[in-house]
Amino acid sequence: MARQRARGSGRGRRPVGIRPKSPWRLAAWWCAVLACFGATAVLGSLTTSVLGWTGASGTLTVRECHEGPEARGGARRICTGRFVSDDGRVVDNYASLAWDDGHPGAERHVQTTFGGYQARDAHTSLLATSSTVLIALVGLGCTFAALPAGPKLWVVTRLFPTRLGDWYVRVWQ
Repeated sequence: MARQRARGSGRGRRPVGIRPKSPWRLAAWWCAVLACFGATAVLGSLTTSVLGWTGASGTLTVRECHEGPEARGGARRICTGRFVSDDGRVVDNYASLAWDDGHPGAERHVQTTFGGYQARDAHTSLLATSSTVLIALVGLGCTFAALPAGPKLWVVTRLFPTRLGDWYVRVWQ
C-alpha cells in the first residue's frame, strides 16, 4: 500500500499517517539498549571465565556436601573442599560449588569467577556463550529501533546493499 504525502511543497512535511516517535518511547528504547548492553558486559565477563580466558583454572576436591538454599526456593547440593589451581599458585581450603552429583572425595575441574567457582564443562560454556550473544543481538535490535529514520536508512543501505536493503527502503521508508 503506497503512503500518501501531505499536500504542499513537500519540504518539512511527513507522510500522512506517520507520527514522530514520542520522547517517552525513545527513552524506553534507549533504556532497553543500556540494559541489554549492561547484561552483555556482565555475561561476557562470566563467559570469559567459563571458557578459561580469565581467572584461575584448577581442581576442586570435595571434603563434604550438604543441602543449601536455592534462590527460587527449594534446596541445592553445595559441596565444599579444597581448590588448587593448575599452576599451584592459588590454594583455597574453603572453596564451595553447587554440584548436584558431588560427594566427598570427588574432584571437579573448575574456574574461579568473581565471587566463587564455576564448573568448566561444555554445557556451561555453551549456555554462557549463547546467552551473551543473544542478549547482545537484542541490544543491537533495540539500538536500531531507537534510531531516527535517516540513520536507520543509512545503516540498512550500507550493511545490506542487496535485495534486503531495497525491500527495507520500499516497505519501511
